[in-house]
Amino acid sequence: MDNIIQIKSLTKSYGGEAFIEDLDLNIKKGSVYGLLGPTGSGKSTLIKLILGLLKANKGQILIGEEKVSSETKKKISYLADINLLYPNFSGRDFVKIYGDFYEDFDGEAALNILDFLSVPLDKENRKLSKGQRKRLRIGLALGRNAEIFLLDEPMEGLDLLGVDGFLDIIIRKLDDGATFIIAGHKLRELENILDYVIFLSNGKIISEEETSKIRRDKQMGIADYYKEVYGL
Repeated sequence: MDNIIQIKSLTKSYGGEAFIEDLDLNIKKGSVYGLLGPTGSGKSTLIKLILGLLKANKGQILIGEEKVSSETKKKISYLADINLLYPNFSGRDFVKIYGDFYEDFDGEAALNILDFLSVPLDKENRKLSKGQRKRLRIGLALGRNAEIFLLDEPMEGLDLLGVDGFLDIIIRKLDDGATFIIAGHKLRELENILDYVIFLSNGKIISEEETSKIRRDKQMGIADYYKEVYGL
């Protein structure tokens, strides 16, 4: 299986403190990766480096065979861990905006996803519940036909129906060969779709495992293995 992302000796520092330190990682195309670790472990920083929102102090990231640039950004759909959508626009408004902004955005598919996730399309963002706002952002991110999806804490604020809908949409996207990196903590909901897990601590990878190998060799689920890795 080809590597769609290759990371070599990556370091990102702020004020002399390393948030990502000498990190090496290969991401296989068409797989789902869980990027795991406690708050401050470097998950969001790594995602922003891959996307190109942050610039590394040293090291290299290749998307396919290209260095991170405006061209590689076009291949990536990003779900931030905070709500960046304008409060006075509706879901239908955002579908139109995304359609104008992203060449790979499928407006009809996005409307279907939002309907599937029970998002009121004509209600302003500021009038939606916390869960509805999260599902709106998920629907817009997954409405793109991107090669790579970087999803930062997508499960936060979702109820059980939202979680089920989110997982179902990801499974459909995998059929098209998409690659997912999902940062988060709600492991019991995620673990059935994860192919690999990457555990971070202080900006370093402390464990990288295939999930089937954990279940086979450790005889435990990912949530329990998380506790073992971090000594919880």
